Amino acid sequence: MTHPMASTGPTYSLAGNGARIYRFILKARRPVGIREVQRHLSLSSPSVAARHLSKLEESGLVKKDGLGYVPDKIVLQHLIRLRGNLVPKSVFNCAFFMIALIIQLTIFTPEPLNAGYFFAIGTTLAGALLFLYETFNLVNTETL
Repeated sequence: MTHPMASTGPTYSLAGNGARIYRFILKARRPVGIREVQRHLSLSSPSVAARHLSKLEESGLVKKDGLGYVPDKIVLQHLIRLRGNLVPKSVFNCAFFMIALIIQLTIFTPEPLNAGYFFAIGTTLAGALLFLYETFNLVNTETL
C-alpha cells in the first residue's frame, strides 16, 4: 500500500540542464520551442533540449501547446517569482538580519557597551551570514 501523499506519476529530478530549461520556461512567460531552448541555453543540439523537455512534460512540470512548451506546474522549492525574476527566499531572510544589524549598530547602541549588546550583535551577524551563505549556494547550484 502506498502513502496517500505519494506521487503516482513519473518523477524527474530538477537538476542541471533540466532545471535550467524549467527556469527558462518559467521566466519566458510565453510558449517556447525546442530550438529556442537549445539556442538560449547553449545546449549541444535540439535533441538534448527535446529529451529534457520530454522528461519535464512526463513529470507534469511543463505541457506542450500549439506554440511550444509552457509551465504546467510551478515548483519553486526555494525560489519566489519577483517581477519576472526567480529570487531565493533566503534573500529576504538575509535582508531582514542585515537591516536588524544596522539598526542595532546605529539606533540601539547602549551608552556603556556590555556583553549582552555584543551577544545580540554576534547573533544577528551570524544569522545574516548564514542566510547570505545559503543564498549564494542556491544561486550557484543548478538545482531547484
